[in-house]
Amino acid sequence: MKFSVEKCKVVHYGRNSIVYKYSMYGRQLEEVTPEKDLGIVFSNDLKVAKQCEEAYSRANRILGLINRTVRFRTPTVLVSLYKSMVRPHIVFSRLESSLHQGQSFTRKSSASLHENV
Repeated sequence: MKFSVEKCKVVHYGRNSIVYKYSMYGRQLEEVTPEKDLGIVFSNDLKVAKQCEEAYSRANRILGLINRTVRFRTPTVLVSLYKSMVRPHIVFSRLESSLHQGQSFTRKSSASLHENV
């Protein structure tokens, strides 16, 4: 089975990384700085800012959708929609950010995270 050269990309991590030009089957591979794989954005400086921006943007779009489409706006309905549709994006972003900063993430800290959001 051959690799698809169009789908292969190169990311150079770190400031002092030697930038080589890689090729496969005689074709040069594309260099990218941020690359999204399995829903996670990998940048060449290993910062999670781009991932957090995307999660914030997704949550904001969902809030706009709720605002435009929901007519019956009682607190119970809005809280239920927020907890089921918006909060998972924010929690995922916070989880990734805390893991990137080297903080341990346990079931207890996960529960407190859900309480705060």
